[in-house]
Amino acid sequence: MNSAYKVCFLTCLLFLLSCVERKFVITSTPAGAEVYIDGKFVGKTPVEVPFFHYGTRAITLRKWGHPKVVKIVRLTPPFYSVFPLDFIAEVLLPYPFQDIRPFHFVLPPKSKGERKDQQGNKKK
Repeated sequence: MNSAYKVCFLTCLLFLLSCVERKFVITSTPAGAEVYIDGKFVGKTPVEVPFFHYGTRAITLRKWGHPKVVKIVRLTPPFYSVFPLDFIAEVLLPYPFQDIRPFHFVLPPKSKGERKDQQGNKKK
């Protein structure tokens, strides 16, 4: 009976040790811009945001006094996240993989003729 507990404990420990950490690291110049991923507010730069699925994302940055910046990014999975290697990397290997996607944005100053309120709507 004692050996059954050891096997169960080691199996649970193996599942806890293995994982894949996926995250965006978004920075901007100047810092403090609001970040939206697929229209959802995730924080102000610099910000780290975990993600779970690959594909196409829309990253939007807004900051008062600067025009809105939108970038469409395509996230392609690394080799260890493609079937059947994904099962091995996420469940069987006791090594934690990291997939960190850095993005840096430079927000240009707003032109003199352009006026917008804090929500980004143009003023007349």
